[in-house]
Amino acid sequence: MSDLIVGGILPKGTRLPSERVFSEALGVSRMTFRQAIDGVQSSGYIERVVGRAGGSFVTHQRPTVDISNLVGLSRQLLKTAGSATSEVLAAETLVAPERVAAALELGSGAHVHRIQRIRFADGVPVVLENSFFPRDLFPSFLEHDLAGSLYQAMDSGYGKAPSSAEEELRPSLVAAEDAIYLGIRPETPVLGIIRTARCGDGAAVEYSEDVFRTDRMRIVVSGTLSPERHRSGA
Repeated sequence: MSDLIVGGILPKGTRLPSERVFSEALGVSRMTFRQAIDGVQSSGYIERVVGRAGGSFVTHQRPTVDISNLVGLSRQLLKTAGSATSEVLAAETLVAPERVAAALELGSGAHVHRIQRIRFADGVPVVLENSFFPRDLFPSFLEHDLAGSLYQAMDSGYGKAPSSAEEELRPSLVAAEDAIYLGIRPETPVLGIIRTARCGDGAAVEYSEDVFRTDRMRIVVSGTLSPERHRSGA
């Protein structure tokens, strides 16, 4: 059923037929259909409304983002969302906080650029980014188009695009200030992702603390099995 929604055959707002009608149309048992629709609901494709005017309705489609993919958030969002935009909340150069200096392997007193942005999918705020970049590696970085691709600016302007990253996932309840930016209630469950990215020569080029709305995004992690591990059966 999710394929029908993603493919636009069942657009947003569509009221689904009853279980009996839909299961007969699909040629499956009502039990099988009920299990399928429960999975579709948990994925965020439909919502159920109780009452005389209730039923199951097609809701928003959660864009899919692979956090292990460094291709860039906007390009990923555009695969499953109609639009992907950014709003810059802050852009400044400051002495690196201790945790940032440690992650970026900088000495005491080193300066970093801090860029805070909200990322939107189809006009809905879905990610709050708080990113730091070593000033000495990226001089005049704040003069670039900060609402565009920062990774592209890192590549084209400095030849230091990230090629690998280590990420820590931290499920949590959103802080009151972050909730305002994301348009959600305080203490709503969110996914925090702390990332340290490195360029080809191994230098740490970005430290980021991001907050993802999992009610509006589908977060996945892809991976491949190396031939050596496959042969060993590990």
